Amino acid sequence: MPKEQDEVFSIIQWTKTDIENILKDNACNCSERSVDEFRANFDICHFEEHSIQFGWELL
Repeated sequence: MPKEQDEVFSIIQWTKTDIENILKDNACNCSERSVDEFRANFDICHFEEHSIQFGWELL
């Protein structure tokens, strides 16, 4: 394994299925259109920044 890959120990990926499941779990419409609307209105930058900050706090 290349040294670069050996140094990475965590990668988190979210999918459309994750959004569908969270909508379903909260008794919301989980159609493909609803998932697409969720993604269109979701602030990805804010989410990523908070995820990174939370990761630093855990470390």
